[in-house]
Amino acid sequence: MTEQPPAVPEILHRTSRDGTKISYTIENRMGSGGFAVVYSGEELPSHRPIAIKCIPKTRIQDPRVKEKLISEVEIHRSLHHPNVVEFRGVFQDDNYVYILLELCPNGTVLDQLKKHMPFDEETAANVARQVLEALVYLHKKRVIHRDLKLQNFLLGDDNILKVADFGLSAQLEDDDDKRMTICGTPGYLSPEVIDHQDGQTYSVDIWATGVCTFLMLTGRQPFQSKDKHQTYRKIKQVNYRWPDEPKISDIARNFVDSALQRDPSLRPNAEALLQHPFILRNQKATEIPRSVSSPAPIPRQVSSAGVPGLHLPSYAVRIWWDYSHRYGLAYLLHNHITGACFNDASRILMTPDETLAQYWDSPQTPQPEIISMRAMENSPIKKKLLLIKHFASELKSRAGEMIFPPLKLNLPTDVIAHVKYWARTKDGVLFRMANRDIQANFRDHTKLVIESQSKKLFFDQGGGGVIQLALSDLNDRDKHPEVRKRFSLVKEMAKHLV
Repeated sequence: MTEQPPAVPEILHRTSRDGTKISYTIENRMGSGGFAVVYSGEELPSHRPIAIKCIPKTRIQDPRVKEKLISEVEIHRSLHHPNVVEFRGVFQDDNYVYILLELCPNGTVLDQLKKHMPFDEETAANVARQVLEALVYLHKKRVIHRDLKLQNFLLGDDNILKVADFGLSAQLEDDDDKRMTICGTPGYLSPEVIDHQDGQTYSVDIWATGVCTFLMLTGRQPFQSKDKHQTYRKIKQVNYRWPDEPKISDIARNFVDSALQRDPSLRPNAEALLQHPFILRNQKATEIPRSVSSPAPIPRQVSSAGVPGLHLPSYAVRIWWDYSHRYGLAYLLHNHITGACFNDASRILMTPDETLAQYWDSPQTPQPEIISMRAMENSPIKKKLLLIKHFASELKSRAGEMIFPPLKLNLPTDVIAHVKYWARTKDGVLFRMANRDIQANFRDHTKLVIESQSKKLFFDQGGGGVIQLALSDLNDRDKHPEVRKRFSLVKEMAKHLV
């Protein structure tokens, strides 16, 4: 029989690195998992509320368990994001290791679902969006969570979702690295985890997000069965059905179905899912503040000065898809043209009616080859033509638009405005157009378009409207500080263009 650890003291004491004496009161037990118990408490003398995860040292004597705890601490302490529970410190005494965390007093998403089962689509989408915001950040940090579930989604003071519990998380060496260990909660595991195939990468978190969304929309798990083995069989076969009640919209179903694809390479990444119509149409910025990690939604067609109809130029990038680990960049312009910049430096465009393509085989190619999509079968670039059709289908679906009017071109002389070069940096993504115009999408959801010929600037305030300035307006250091700040960022981002 396992010896019970001694009781956690009612008051804990530690000395910070600068010699400050800090105490913590132990108050209410909030939950437990594995071998840890979490209490609410208060930091003294600041009186700041805090959560304290208490881990008995008797439970971490096994070197492998101790190594996992060290990994959890190292990963979590490196994370700083509005949708991730804040790590506030770690210390120990003779009997326990204590991990100090941000206190989330409003329970978990699972608690809320039990009270209001099932969620309406707007609520489910807002939860999913915050999870995806966190995943964009985590995956850029090369962290796989590996245990996403509703009970690990905590709710802070203002009901902002916080992803918690990094006990099973893994830090990848690079984006091609994978993990082979089976871990997680049975109903949320992806097929490749159960099959031991190819290892695990970021797509396991996408799968789990799909499971969570299905559960929120229907009130039950998609692969729920009598026992674990039957659950695993259903997962490997991707055998789930949407119930007749409650009624779920086609867009919501498509969001879940795209995440629950058996082939992990076909699952959209977190950034792409943030552009799905299920997320965009249910977005309410007043309730769910935006974090700094996802591409911006479609800008409103109004200006801050109240002039109706002011918007970004028609050739501006509306949504984009970073598929550079396999193919390159795919994007959809506001004028409904689909384009791609491939990893081999070639690029392609397709008209909105998907009848014609323009293709450049290198950046030095002055004029594009004009290709009829009906002649695709005999084309030497058939694979790229198939890819641009696939990209168009995905991007248009995520933009919520499926039918476009044909774009009239005076072939073969017209060259469609498009992205020629692009780069991703810590500040966002930069698109350099073929006509030398620049578009920058920043991590705070704002956008800046700079026209090289007219010297005009278009600043999309990320939901607050679009304003237009002349480049010379930035010479006045007392005006337009937000635009001037982003203009400086663009100059730094441009150094990364290739």
